[in-house]
Amino acid sequence: MSRFRFRVWDGKQYHYDVELGDGDDGCFSWGYLTDNCIIEQWTGLKDTEGKCIYEVDILSRHDGESTVLVEYCEEYAKFGGLIYLRYGLDPEQDSWIWFDENLATNSIVIGNLNENRELLLQVESNEPF
Repeated sequence: MSRFRFRVWDGKQYHYDVELGDGDDGCFSWGYLTDNCIIEQWTGLKDTEGKCIYEVDILSRHDGESTVLVEYCEEYAKFGGLIYLRYGLDPEQDSWIWFDENLATNSIVIGNLNENRELLLQVESNEPF
C-alpha cells in the first residue's frame, strides 16, 4: 500500500483505504466513483485515540475551547485548519494553524464536514456544542 491514503465520500457513506488504481491512463480506478464523489486525503497523522485524520475532519482540541476544521492548503502544499473558538467565530482570535504531530496528538476527531456539518454550524451560530 502506498503512503498516500484516501477516503471517498459518495454522498451517503465513506469508503476507506482507497488506493490509487493501476489504470492505463494513470487515473484513479475505483469502481464506485461518480461525479458526485469527494476524495479526501489522509494527513499522515492520527489523533489522541489513534484514529487517522483526513481532510474535512473536525477536531476538538484538548483545551476544550476550540475546534479545528482540517483543510489542505494548495498554496503551501500542506495541511492546516481554521481554529473555531467554542462560542463562535471571532476574527481577532480565530486563525489558521498549520497541522503537525503536536496538534494531532492533542486533539480528537469528533466528526467530519460531510456527516457532521452541524458541529460547525453550532459554532458559527454561537451555540455551545
